[in-house]
Amino acid sequence: MRLILVSIYRLAQITTQVLRKLYGSKKHDKVARDESTSQIEAQLSKWLDERPRFLNPEEQLGQNESEVFYDVPWIFKRQQRTIRAAFYFTSMQLYRGHLLDEFLQANFHDRLSLTPAPPVQKCIHAALQMALFAADIKEDVTYNSVFWVYHLHLSWLLILFLD
Repeated sequence: MRLILVSIYRLAQITTQVLRKLYGSKKHDKVARDESTSQIEAQLSKWLDERPRFLNPEEQLGQNESEVFYDVPWIFKRQQRTIRAAFYFTSMQLYRGHLLDEFLQANFHDRLSLTPAPPVQKCIHAALQMALFAADIKEDVTYNSVFWVYHLHLSWLLILFLD
């Protein structure tokens, strides 16, 4: 249980750095933003490497809960989901500026220029994983599904489209 709390705390520290460095009161140029993004990416990668498989959000991809051979206690599954949601929330925040820049500079008449840059692909991936997360908890009676699905969708819209 302590490992779960430490994981959530460390991820919250990384999320705070994203908000401070990329969305603080000071305006950054693209070079400074890219440097900050790279530094935070390294911290997020280290955080992922230090997680046991059970708590690693990327290890859970494609894993249907009905196909798991062991029964995970509800409280641990809830913490696992909390970490998963927080990780993808942080990832969307980290790459949101890249997504908005690319959208504002896109030439919609040139099909080749519509291939998203890697940071944009990472933002899209995180948003899709959050959508899968919402679908995953939709039927779970241990969550207030209506609140979570509404809250998550509103958060995604705010993150992805407001600057």
